[in-house]
Amino acid sequence: MKNRQIRIFYSMGVVQILGLGALFYNWWIGVAMFAVCACFQIGYATSIVFQNGKMKVCPECRASIPKYNRICPECGHLYQKGVSEEELTGIIEKEKEEQMSSEQIDCDFEKIEEIAVEEMTSFDGDIEALLKKKDGVEI
Repeated sequence: MKNRQIRIFYSMGVVQILGLGALFYNWWIGVAMFAVCACFQIGYATSIVFQNGKMKVCPECRASIPKYNRICPECGHLYQKGVSEEELTGIIEKEKEEQMSSEQIDCDFEKIEEIAVEEMTSFDGDIEALLKKKDGVEI
């Protein structure tokens, strides 16, 4: 807990003790002081819990930062490394393969096999245009 929070809880505790003492003077004032402070403490503690739920503590510098941050703004600690380019390419290719039927995949491989290496290296334009031209479709 931070010093400010400790001071707030301490002062509310003092007011509650005064409320208990006020019970001897006037019963209603004592109960009211005690109940109001108890409600305030519960509400304040609940707000602290919700605020802490949105934060995390950096293991390097112990700074309190928002949970969604991947890098600590205080010390630069990296919480989560990104996906490498090779892994990302693999994920994208796997998703494309899942969306394509086996006939489409076989057709694409046949198109690739039919094209001569010399034709590919000498071609200067769009590869899709070359594949459509090979299928007999004019662009």
